[in-house]
Amino acid sequence: MTAICLLDGDPNVKHSLWVLSLLFACCVMFSHAQTQDAAIVPGLTYVCNGERLHIDSCNMRDLSDTSTCMVAHPDHMRPNGFPEYTYETRGNLKKLLPTCQQPTAQQKTAATNAQQRQQAAQDAAFKKAEASPPMPTRADVVQALQPKDPAERQLNRCIAAGRLPASCTGNALLGGFSQMITSMVPGITDSSKPPAGPVMAGVYQGAGDWRLDFVDGGVLVNCAFLAPNEETYSLKFEAGRTALIIDTKPVPLNLTFHADGTIVGPPGPVTIDGVVPGGSTGGGGTPGHTETTETTRYYQNTNDGTIDSKTTTETNYVPGTYTPPQTVFIPKRATCPAINLTSKGAGVGIQTMQTDLLKTAFGGDKGPPTPLGIRMQGIYAAATGFSVQFFPESAVLGCGPDAARAYPYTVVAGPSGAVVKIDVQDHPLSLAIRPNNTLDPGSASPYQVHGRLLIGDAVSGNYNFIPDEQTCALAMLAPSTSIPANGGSADNVGVPAAQGSAPR
Repeated sequence: MTAICLLDGDPNVKHSLWVLSLLFACCVMFSHAQTQDAAIVPGLTYVCNGERLHIDSCNMRDLSDTSTCMVAHPDHMRPNGFPEYTYETRGNLKKLLPTCQQPTAQQKTAATNAQQRQQAAQDAAFKKAEASPPMPTRADVVQALQPKDPAERQLNRCIAAGRLPASCTGNALLGGFSQMITSMVPGITDSSKPPAGPVMAGVYQGAGDWRLDFVDGGVLVNCAFLAPNEETYSLKFEAGRTALIIDTKPVPLNLTFHADGTIVGPPGPVTIDGVVPGGSTGGGGTPGHTETTETTRYYQNTNDGTIDSKTTTETNYVPGTYTPPQTVFIPKRATCPAINLTSKGAGVGIQTMQTDLLKTAFGGDKGPPTPLGIRMQGIYAAATGFSVQFFPESAVLGCGPDAARAYPYTVVAGPSGAVVKIDVQDHPLSLAIRPNNTLDPGSASPYQVHGRLLIGDAVSGNYNFIPDEQTCALAMLAPSTSIPANGGSADNVGVPAAQGSAPR
């Protein structure tokens, strides 16, 4: 059978696909084979009325006759070197392509195989995506931004909690610095990691040159002509009395600390075994001197090729060295008047000197002075992830490894024992100090810590904070050597917060 088509115009004019489609619609089809739908395979090239038509791609999600395919016209090139493209419906292509010169069997096989490989790769990608772990949450991303170095992470936590940056940096170095500055005082030992528990803070003095200067791990005791000598001490919260026992010799001092900041002892004179300076040892130095060095350089004369030299002399002054002698202390017993001490006018103690020096050394604000009297030190933690880390000026409440916030606190001695009262505005917390040195919150209810995370460089001071609200169940707190590594549940992590310097 044949198809009769009437074509007007110049037979040498090459018609584009859309013109051929219109002309083809005017033809009368008699062949049954030509009326059947032809498979449209992307990647194949047909020759229709002398023009090449390349099936670039088709909508694979819609196989209806109204869906479209992108068709390239290699015989109509644009100035940019790319062929012209048109979008044709599947219905038109099904009618047109059977009338065109067909691709070879090898070309059809290659195009079909390429389509199958592409589909297989796409199916594999979908399966991989379905089997992949879920996308990380915002909280996961925020946690991933935290430093991996434990010391840096602890510093970030301290600053984000609201403590002075200079205090956070100073605490990190205070242990080593304590050894240096207190090496001039006899009897002082390494107190870089004092045990957790109640301690005393401040300086107390009285008649007879009595002076008690409380430092990390002990108290410097002196009276009359004695030099400051470190002794250990302990606090006992008895009914209606806070006992301060200092382990002096020949008899320990059993003193009473009052809420008004005074310390009193039993009536009558007190005998103390202490120390006095007994000379010095070591020390010395070397005088300064000059050192002369000569340097000879050789170079070739460009005129006649001979070798010339030039010697220069440089003289430098090397300063001398000096090592101070070490004071030697010898035992001495003194009889001192009755103990009646107050913190008023006592001045600054060694503990405050070293912390303030560290803060100013890092260009930071010294902040408010440490409250006098009974304080707490060390870390207390519960199995739930809740923790309290005590510093001289504040208590840092924590939930998990990062969420933390600092608050002022006081230690109040009452008839049934001492209680640590932490001044949280929306949820004050009271912790009873038990005889076994645990802290009892008196509840197991959930407690929300208004923590934050520091994003950015803690060293530069360009702080960026995001909230890290975490909730931990309250529980009995026991002394711990570290902050809990886990625990708590997030309430809202990663919501942008204020920028700027650390809070005060």
